[in-house]
Amino acid sequence: LRQKMGLIASMEKKLQALMATLKDYRHFQEQLNFQLSEAEQQLVTTVKSLAKQLDLLEREIQTLILAQTQQSQLTQKLQTVPGFSPWVAALLSQLLDTNCEYPKQWIAFAGMDISVRQSGKWVGKGKLTKRGNPYLRKRLYSAAWGAAQNYPDFQRYYQQLKKQSRSHVESLLIIARKLLRITFFILKNNLPYDPKLAFPEFYLTPSTAPTSPAT
Repeated sequence: LRQKMGLIASMEKKLQALMATLKDYRHFQEQLNFQLSEAEQQLVTTVKSLAKQLDLLEREIQTLILAQTQQSQLTQKLQTVPGFSPWVAALLSQLLDTNCEYPKQWIAFAGMDISVRQSGKWVGKGKLTKRGNPYLRKRLYSAAWGAAQNYPDFQRYYQQLKKQSRSHVESLLIIARKLLRITFFILKNNLPYDPKLAFPEFYLTPSTAPTSPAT
């Protein structure tokens, strides 16, 4: 399974570069009013075919994971998390080590932890280490965007991050890390996703909000 994931991750990177090259080339041809030659058209068809084969490889991995009873049960729980498709849920159930003690270990495994450059009193801007699993990192980023688009709590959270002057990419990375922490809580406590636990600040009412000792 890990070898298949590695193959897909490597092929995806090369395929994206090839598709970008073809897009630029076709744009250039259109500006000159040239039509693609037969060989060039065949190249476009081949690239599209490669993309379809990568989709089939992903389905093979999902089928292999779901065939395992234990992993299938974990997958069902993870599918309750906003943004997690059956495929992403199956992937996480296979890759994440439930023996880890802290969610930050999973965040580091996905390469979503932050490194900060520092020398003396100077502290540089933090950035992703990207030392973890690139395939998992990409899927979590996509899941974060899906959650921010389609689920009210995550939409609200995304808007809050934007108001804090976070960029679009930075906001989605923060959401992706939150999704990993939610996943950690679900698997450790054997519970389905609960929005009130994920976003308690959104569900507090005057009667349930904590009060100061003075009151």
